[in-house]
Amino acid sequence: MPEAIKVENLSKRYIIFHEMQEKHDLLMEAIAAKAKDFAIKMRRPFGLTGANNDPGREEFWAIRDINFSINVGDRVGIVGRNGAGKSTLLKVLSRITKPTTGKITLHGKVSSLLEVGTGFHPELSGRENIYMNGSILGMHKNEVNRKFDAIVDFSGIEKFLDTPVKRYSSGMYVRLAFAVAAHLEPDVLLVDEVLAVGDIEFQKKCLNKMEDISNEGRTVVFVSHNMSAVAELCDKGILIDNGKIVKSGDISEVLAFYKKNVFSSEGESGIKEKPVGPVKILSVYITDQNGKRLAYAKSGELINVIIEYQNDSNISGPVKINYMVTNESMYRLLCCSTESNPKQVLAHPGRGKLVCTIPSLPLPPGNYQHNVGFVFNDKLSHLALHFGSIPVTDGAFFENGHTPKDRFGLVLVKNYWDSR
Repeated sequence: MPEAIKVENLSKRYIIFHEMQEKHDLLMEAIAAKAKDFAIKMRRPFGLTGANNDPGREEFWAIRDINFSINVGDRVGIVGRNGAGKSTLLKVLSRITKPTTGKITLHGKVSSLLEVGTGFHPELSGRENIYMNGSILGMHKNEVNRKFDAIVDFSGIEKFLDTPVKRYSSGMYVRLAFAVAAHLEPDVLLVDEVLAVGDIEFQKKCLNKMEDISNEGRTVVFVSHNMSAVAELCDKGILIDNGKIVKSGDISEVLAFYKKNVFSSEGESGIKEKPVGPVKILSVYITDQNGKRLAYAKSGELINVIIEYQNDSNISGPVKINYMVTNESMYRLLCCSTESNPKQVLAHPGRGKLVCTIPSLPLPPGNYQHNVGFVFNDKLSHLALHFGSIPVTDGAFFENGHTPKDRFGLVLVKNYWDSR
């Protein structure tokens, strides 16, 4: 396949200035400080400054020596911890930020959805911004007209179409911004974590739309912390850490490497791991009843929780597993344990999978976390807290098709009423 994006030796440097001014109580101290500053400047020929000779100036390389190529039709997920350089890379690719060094080759029209506030003029209405973005992409008004209804329908903000976007909520803004970026027929679509602003149902619509774009032979580059969404959408991956690419290739291999080598040390995201025995948890994800991997679960639907492990011992042994789902406040909402299983569960040497089937997911819409405790041969082998997310969206939990609401509580319980 021909290349859609080629990046060669790409780097972006920022200069950070630190406030070094001292407080001087006496006039004599202030005069001496000014004299010292003057002497320092005189020692620098032609007034040159540098990170090494200026204590108040620091160089920060957000990305450094980045090289990769993406083919037409690829769906590439870019992952990494907070501050790794993912968003900077997308800003440079979308030409919002100028690189310090390196070369970027892009083929075709590029549309991007980065942080809230970019891409739209705040004083213009939603309608005007749609046409403005089309013009930026080189489209004629008639071309935008043909896509206009689809954009408005996808965004779901028809009532506010003639309102200046500065009055939009962040969710409304993202809805319209994604609809515009995805429907104006870009050859390359760049999407950052900004989708997290939208509700779960809209996020799912966006993932489906990005998949449709790729199936039409266009290229999608997706940055996200939602590992399940990345795994479902993307076929290739790039892992960035400290501004450099540390792994690229098949998305499953990249995500496995990420979780094992980088993700497990991300203290800022609340992840805690204690692999102390021979069996280590590699990944936790969900599938439907046919084994298809899911980015989202639905209230009331059957899901399989897949726990992939690596048993470095040379023996099979009984395991005790507690699988817990917590919310963002770390409240434990449900627990599934092998102790309730009618037969013993074993972990065999090498790499394997354990499957926990939940016939009807009793959770209302929201974002939840996987937590797993793994005991092997009666000894704790691995404890993994906040080991990936499990977004849940609306589903037919109740037999009358009623959509669960927050007022139903933290978990859902099927119940039946009658008058007697």
